[in-house]
Amino acid sequence: MPAVHKTRGLLGADNAIIIGLPSSFDLHRELAKATEIRLATAFAHLSGWKLIRPELARTKAKVRLLTGLSFCQTEPAVLKDWLGLSESVRCNVSARIFADKQVTFHPKVLIATSPSRSFAVIGSGNLSAGGLRNNIECGYFVSDSPSVAGVTKWFDELFDSDRQTKQLQESDIKRYAPLFKKAQKANKSVRNLQHAAEEDIGDRHRASLNNWK
Repeated sequence: MPAVHKTRGLLGADNAIIIGLPSSFDLHRELAKATEIRLATAFAHLSGWKLIRPELARTKAKVRLLTGLSFCQTEPAVLKDWLGLSESVRCNVSARIFADKQVTFHPKVLIATSPSRSFAVIGSGNLSAGGLRNNIECGYFVSDSPSVAGVTKWFDELFDSDRQTKQLQESDIKRYAPLFKKAQKANKSVRNLQHAAEEDIGDRHRASLNNWK
């Protein structure tokens, strides 16, 4: 069995750890040699997309990209780039968005298939610099055939479901972009309230600890 490094992330020694990751694992190398790549992320930020884009932009692999629009977190710039790749002459990239308003789309799954190894990473981190590197995140690496086959079947059924997902189009991005801008202003107020709550709880905890001492 390959050696496992229990406290390493997909891109190195980061906060976003992946349990079960082989010590020799190199994400960029794995993506470069893959024949099929599948990515499902609750939201996508340019900061995270840039970390893996070089390999996905030049690969000949079949690439399937799926993201959601929950809470207007996905950045329009990412959608524009996905659309551009899907419309390139190579036609090896398919991009879809989750469009079922009845449920929240919340998965974070990466699946890669190559002649030498197939694997899936399932975790808490979205496609963002925070989700891949900086946040406290936890994921799990699986490479056994039954597990990879199971998560691949789940992904493909969702990706191909016209009831819950739809092919990304330019008109979708044009409609979404102004809503994203409005949401960003609202999110700033929410983040300020979050930071205030965290600071208040932290201060109370520290004061209580000092009194106990």
